Amino acid sequence: VLILVMHHIAGDGVSLPVLIGELGAAYEARHRGEAPDFSPLAVSYADYAHWQREWFEESGELERQLAYWRAALSGAPDVLSLPTDYGRRADRSRKAGSVPVQIAGKITAALEALARSHGTTLFAVLMGVYGSLLGRLARQEEVLIGFPVAGRDQTEIEHLIGFFVNTLVLRIDVSGSPRVFDLIERVKERTLAALSHQDAPFDRLVEDLAVERSLSHTPLFQAMFAWLDQGELRFKLGETTLENLNAQLPKAKFDVTLSLGRKSDGSLEGIFEYDASLFAEQTVYSWVDQFTRLVVGVLEGEDRLLASVSVISAQERTQVISTFNDTRQDIPNTTLPDLFAAQVEKSPDAIALIFEDEEVSYRDLDARANQLARYLIAEGIGPEDIVAIGLDRSIEMVVSLLGVLKSGAAYLPLDPEYPVERLNFMLTDSNAKRLVTTKEIYARLLGGAVESARGDATRHGSDSERPVSLLQEAETSSSGVPFSVGAQKDHLSHADRLALGALGSASLASGRKEPSDNLNAASAIPSLPATLLLDDAVLEAELATLSNAPIADNERIQPLTPDNLAYVI
Repeated sequence: VLILVMHHIAGDGVSLPVLIGELGAAYEARHRGEAPDFSPLAVSYADYAHWQREWFEESGELERQLAYWRAALSGAPDVLSLPTDYGRRADRSRKAGSVPVQIAGKITAALEALARSHGTTLFAVLMGVYGSLLGRLARQEEVLIGFPVAGRDQTEIEHLIGFFVNTLVLRIDVSGSPRVFDLIERVKERTLAALSHQDAPFDRLVEDLAVERSLSHTPLFQAMFAWLDQGELRFKLGETTLENLNAQLPKAKFDVTLSLGRKSDGSLEGIFEYDASLFAEQTVYSWVDQFTRLVVGVLEGEDRLLASVSVISAQERTQVISTFNDTRQDIPNTTLPDLFAAQVEKSPDAIALIFEDEEVSYRDLDARANQLARYLIAEGIGPEDIVAIGLDRSIEMVVSLLGVLKSGAAYLPLDPEYPVERLNFMLTDSNAKRLVTTKEIYARLLGGAVESARGDATRHGSDSERPVSLLQEAETSSSGVPFSVGAQKDHLSHADRLALGALGSASLASGRKEPSDNLNAASAIPSLPATLLLDDAVLEAELATLSNAPIADNERIQPLTPDNLAYVI
């Protein structure tokens, strides 16, 4: 194996076949016992560098080209928002992965014919398809893709070894549901314009645009398309024929890089390199499949809308439409107290709740809930009765929720932040038999004394003869006047089991065998930023009872807004 290592400061990709050709000629000459006869260079790399500097400075060409790029990239998206499998951390490894890409010779010939009909090149058609795919994946109407150009416009420098290559940025517009015809024309126009301004060095362009730098992504573009138009590298050393072996680079320069080149049989072959600290190999294999389907799709008619070209396989379509929606389950009519009792039996010493610096085990939570349940039963509370809970999110809130349900009653959630008039109306309208709250909240909102609740901590079993009963009475409104809506206990169990199934699927996908045995305080379920409502607090509590994953709570809950929810997630 012959390994050639060449730094970019000494040469570029076009320099490699020049170097290999001269190496072969030198070997042949030495094999014959002769010195290699190289023709003298018409110009040197130093001559070229001097000429370029003078041309930029004296003619104003650099400023003219930079002005074009400022206009061409104005308002362009800063980041290509591809869906990642792993977090985009600034200190990620950036380990490179690669997936092979192949396009058959027959399809390649059809793509070339399509390009000729538009007066453009195969590069422009492939760039358009690549940009269309990235736009779909990122859900963006515009994407920026970098691509290298040889930078050898003068005949004198075609066979020089040196760094002439430059990087250009193509802004691909896939907005307005374009046809295949429209996309090719757009890419053709912008490619020609970019090539007409290819001399402005990329580093000067980044500096001139004052791009805000980030350690989490590269400036201007995060996707590259490398068109390897040099053919296959083969040469001889005497009687030995050598062929090129591509080495896998250890680090990915960009999020994704598509490299394609033509083979001697007319087909296209290359690799899809990716940042393996962002994307899983399976994900990128899927993208390559989608790319090849999109390539075939553009050949089915220039008037076809790109959006109508399906890029998923029949198997993937079945998976999305049928498999993912096959959630039917046989669910027994068990209540929350029944499910909670089973979890207490299974892992009594596991942590159920975490609030600030306090932790509560399932055993302790069960005992405290039983204490409240016994008190309520002694007060005559039973099935179909309503007990109001007016508490800030806290350990006591979850204890109260379970205690009320263990007594057989339903609970009415009251947000202490609501106006006093609304709270009084809700209590009266719901006909709540008792109110569970703190002295401070009661005095602040309603005034008066609060009776202290004490009771036996012995477990209170659920009523197995009546599994379907009222769980929650919620006061809601769309007109400003609250009205009561009830929810049954078995309904929550059904929703709860679906949520638990999702939690289990995530656990199994990460390599856990049994989610209920492996979820612990380190994988706590974060509480949602909302008040005590059926869709969040109860579901959290039930997930904790079923999965052995504790509820991690915040000191004071924020209102449930999209921003707060996104922050917690």
